[in-house]
Amino acid sequence: MATTLKRIIDDNQDTYFKFIVIFLLFLLLAFDRDLAMIYLLIMLGDYIWHESDNFISFRITNKSAGFSTTQIILESAAALGAFLGISTLLVNTISPDQATQGVVSGAQSIFQLLSTSTPILKGSKFLTLVGWGILVPIIETSFFNGRLLEGLATYSEKITGTKANIKSITGTMILVIFVVAALFTLFHITAKGLDSLPLLITFLFSVISSILVIRHRQLRGAILVHIATNSMAVAASLGWLGAIA
Repeated sequence: MATTLKRIIDDNQDTYFKFIVIFLLFLLLAFDRDLAMIYLLIMLGDYIWHESDNFISFRITNKSAGFSTTQIILESAAALGAFLGISTLLVNTISPDQATQGVVSGAQSIFQLLSTSTPILKGSKFLTLVGWGILVPIIETSFFNGRLLEGLATYSEKITGTKANIKSITGTMILVIFVVAALFTLFHITAKGLDSLPLLITFLFSVISSILVIRHRQLRGAILVHIATNSMAVAASLGWLGAIA
């Protein structure tokens, strides 16, 4: 039974790798070489880590975790709301000139800030939405909040002397979550050139994503939050949010 479950999960993971790599190669050849190369390297690291371990706990889906699709969607929506609420509070506190009043407008200002690192791919709005809004969130969540989170938790025992429990939020896991968030933020500095305030929001976003992954013991919920956030940032960069307002 365990062997059958592992084979099904591995098949799903292999499908993920094949589909994303094909799109990135298309992106490399036809549109944005720099973006494609960055995420191809991340995918390579993800794949090497995936193949080097006998069994990865944090996969895209994990039916044995006992969470229904409805529960994951509801909790992901709550996590997104918490992210937007805390981020709006941070913007109001640190840089009130960039903030606006009200829940809706406050959330919109967060997406406007994040849109500063969302270039339109070769003038294609559709490709920008698919690339930045859907595929990039899957790749980043899988690597940073999946493979890296679990990997650092596994190896943290050598540094702290305490084994991290990847199924609960312990002191060691909080440290690992913060390290992952710092690396996620550093990646956005070097790859996307974010300013200080968006970087703080990015750090917070990674922390919430990791908590969701540990909570669900799978990546699906964190990916949904990432897709929703990036898609709204793309909409802001294309001027769609202003049109809606």
